[in-house]
Amino acid sequence: MTGQTVDPDSAPSAGQPAPPPQPPAGWYPAEQPGLERWWDGQRWTEHLRPAVQPGAHPRVSVRRERIRWAGVAWGGGGGGALSTVFGGVFVVLALPPVAFALGAREVWRAVFMLFFALVLLIGAATLFINAHFCHILERGGSGGPEARPRT
Repeated sequence: MTGQTVDPDSAPSAGQPAPPPQPPAGWYPAEQPGLERWWDGQRWTEHLRPAVQPGAHPRVSVRRERIRWAGVAWGGGGGGALSTVFGGVFVVLALPPVAFALGAREVWRAVFMLFFALVLLIGAATLFINAHFCHILERGGSGGPEARPRT
């Protein structure tokens, strides 16, 4: 003996051939025409999908990723263009309060208008940051592994 142990239950008995190897995991034609079923390498699962015709590309559903930066998930719905437009609108809306504050005779009105303008400009900056990350996602980038959300 060479020191190898053979499990008598797994070894083929004398005169019986070894079982054929299992096919690899993947999608295979299902019992129903036009469908495919998933074979996990050991057994059939309940997962079905429409059969892909030769030469056709399967439809892939894309889950929009988000970039996590500064504790916030950026790159949300609407896309970069919408965030850029709204950021520009916030900047334009901040101009009249600044002009009013510069011409105000009373200090409390000037402070109130500057505070209002500051809130609008912070909103604009937030929208521009979101637009930046939306553009990264639209180009297919991820912003690095540290920017990916943990799931």
